[in-house]
Amino acid sequence: MQRNNSILVRNDETDVIKLLSFYAKNQGSRSPEKLYIVYTKLVYKILDIKSGLRGHFNASQLSIIGTLEIMIAQTVIELMKENIHYKVIYQIVKQKLNSFVGLISVKEIYSVDKELYNIKLAS
Repeated sequence: MQRNNSILVRNDETDVIKLLSFYAKNQGSRSPEKLYIVYTKLVYKILDIKSGLRGHFNASQLSIIGTLEIMIAQTVIELMKENIHYKVIYQIVKQKLNSFVGLISVKEIYSVDKELYNIKLAS
């Protein structure tokens, strides 16, 4: 069930990033289609996890990722309404995500190989 919710949240985020890609193209971006991967990598970088493992996370891990994706979608929409440049939007989103991650307790994320990843979070 949690995995299905995670997929819905991700779909909502990608819908917003699609809007952002049109927005960025209108602001002169030469490769707006790369924004999907840019924002995905941002989440994984902030949590210090490898990509491609989403199907192996437990409910609490998916919840953290989903929360970050919701924050991305909401922030991007807010800032596009204010006509903020797409590169500035990225920096503001990054700052917000880092601030949020600094507020939650340390969690463990395991890869398929059961290699331990500690998300860089405040304790």
